[in-house]
Amino acid sequence: MRKELEEQAKELRGEIDDAEEVQDQLKRDASSEGSGDEADAGTKTFEREHEMSLANNSRDLLLQVERALARLDAG
Repeated sequence: MRKELEEQAKELRGEIDDAEEVQDQLKRDASSEGSGDEADAGTKTFEREHEMSLANNSRDLLLQVERALARLDAG
């Protein structure tokens, strides 16, 4: 069980890193493009919020996994 939880924690950390990287890229793209088409701005905002949501979900799951590992450590 511990091995599975540790593997899941590793995967979640990778997902969080990936989502944060995409968020950073979207922010850089938005700042470099300036004001553009409203539809494009809306799409980019949606993408940014979607990535934030994915990262937050992964963080919540990671917290649960880390708590489970701590309970295993405590016996």
